[in-house]
Amino acid sequence: MLEQLWMSEGFLKPRSGKCLETLAQEYFKELVDRNLVLVDELGSTGNVKYCKTHDLLRDLCLKEAEKERFYHVVRDDPPASISERRVVLKTAGLLASLSHTRSIICQYDKAVPEDGKFLPSQDLRLLRTFRASDNYDSYFLENVIELVNSRYLAISVHHESRFSSSIDLLWNLQTLIIYSSFANNLHAPNEIWKLHQLRHLEFPEKLILPNPRSDDSDIVIMENLQTLKGVEDLLLNEEVVKRIPNVKKLDLTYYSDQKEGQNCLSYLQCFSKLESLRCSTLYQSGDFLLRINFPNSIKKLVVKDLYSTKFGTKLEDILPKIGSLPLLEKLVFKNGVFKTGKWETIEGQFQKLKFLKLSGCSGLVNWIVSDSSHFPLLEELRLYYFSELEEIPSEVGEIATLKSIWMYWCSEAAVASAKKIVEEREDLYGEQLDLCDW
Repeated sequence: MLEQLWMSEGFLKPRSGKCLETLAQEYFKELVDRNLVLVDELGSTGNVKYCKTHDLLRDLCLKEAEKERFYHVVRDDPPASISERRVVLKTAGLLASLSHTRSIICQYDKAVPEDGKFLPSQDLRLLRTFRASDNYDSYFLENVIELVNSRYLAISVHHESRFSSSIDLLWNLQTLIIYSSFANNLHAPNEIWKLHQLRHLEFPEKLILPNPRSDDSDIVIMENLQTLKGVEDLLLNEEVVKRIPNVKKLDLTYYSDQKEGQNCLSYLQCFSKLESLRCSTLYQSGDFLLRINFPNSIKKLVVKDLYSTKFGTKLEDILPKIGSLPLLEKLVFKNGVFKTGKWETIEGQFQKLKFLKLSGCSGLVNWIVSDSSHFPLLEELRLYYFSELEEIPSEVGEIATLKSIWMYWCSEAAVASAKKIVEEREDLYGEQLDLCDW
């Protein structure tokens, strides 16, 4: 979020052939190295999830911001007008004039009545950044589309909101994040494929995204698009891949096994820059995932195989394919079945894997790891709902990088083997291995 806001504010300029996301990461790392920004929480593969600043530096920043008129915080008594170009709203209420404002961040301290919220108006045509995505806000998409100079929009929308076919008027838009709390999915118009500046498109509550028209005379290649999250039943055909060739993060959900006679993910391997894939499948045939060819660029893979027919994905078949991905660092697999009751890893698989979570994958009795070199970089192992598992292989305890084992509703024998691994690790190497079991 921080990096996206930097981009929308125009703080970052392209240079040396690097994309804005890469530049943002480099600047962020420099701030961390200088202790100006503190890392608060790391992700499962060592990436920074949350950050903060020291209170003394924060006070200094607030004083400088006030002196330089960099931004204004509106609390209990909103003024009649504001001249600063960046505004943080801590209280609700309509402001008489925000015509000079370029950025608005809503961070209400408490719930506010429906008629007391700040709403976009004609005075805000110069607005670039609008973030109001907490649980107490619900804005109409029809009003937001009027913010024609927007670069960053992250909002919670009203249950009666609908996308306008005029969305292509937001030709400067770089980030669009829509939250909704209603059951019916939002349907995007085909004009959304014309937002050529778009870098991040996220819908945590799911979006129906139409496939682009192949006969469209005005074809727009969305070369900047990095993130596409929360899309349902998207047919990844040749036309879609051609429109978004540089996507790095995908979050897709599939209810339909086939669409228009094609495998929905038949062109997935064509995304040569894809690094993160989250794929949720519901009510699919057991071989839906087996037909997928994953690109070798993937670093994070999360698969949820829910309510599948024919007893779900056969894990003995798909795990070797996943294990051969050369850059894979994180793997989460929910559901699926071990038909033979056995999982045997072989040499050369999972060479970069740091985080492994298997949940609800029924049928596993015997897990065979003949050598610790099979998971040479594994740091965290999580096993959920393995009631039949006989033991965690002792070779797992010999992995030098291993830091923790999490177990939830696993067999007593498997938990006992994990405790034994912890004891042996401490006796032999004097290292403390974290074990969490419920």
